[in-house]
Amino acid sequence: MLPYESLCSCSLYSNFFFFQEKSDLYDKLSEGGVSLQTSDGLDVGFLVDFNAKVKERQESKLAEANHPEPLPSTSTLPMEPVPLIEHYAPDEERRVYGASHMKFSSDEEKRRAEIKSLYDMTAETEKMRAKNKAEAEQKARARREKINALRRRKGLPGLNFIHN
Repeated sequence: MLPYESLCSCSLYSNFFFFQEKSDLYDKLSEGGVSLQTSDGLDVGFLVDFNAKVKERQESKLAEANHPEPLPSTSTLPMEPVPLIEHYAPDEERRVYGASHMKFSSDEEKRRAEIKSLYDMTAETEKMRAKNKAEAEQKARARREKINALRRRKGLPGLNFIHN
């Protein structure tokens, strides 16, 4: 009878002890404390070399004892901590545009002049936006006219573009 078949016919209680015994044997083999031999006195050939791990551990301990880790060089360590970068520092960064970025004077006359200049800048911005929008519409109109001219030349009807 094969070991697996005999194992299946055993009770749960005996299976536990079988696996416990097998686990203990594996632990002893992996530690290198036990070597199994056949009845002829020859070592049993396993697929896993249990003594290799023990030898590797011993060799690595010897290598570490002979070659201690070097201490880090002080020239590679940073001398002082790097300061944190702030996104916005109102005292250092002067923003000119917008009421939220302007610091108005507490003097009434200067304050009125600053508010007037803010309104002037706002009006100038609106003029530039209107000018840019008109130029963009002019370019779009010229492009539509060019497309329709090409279509007429090829004998196709012109397209009616919706004006926004």
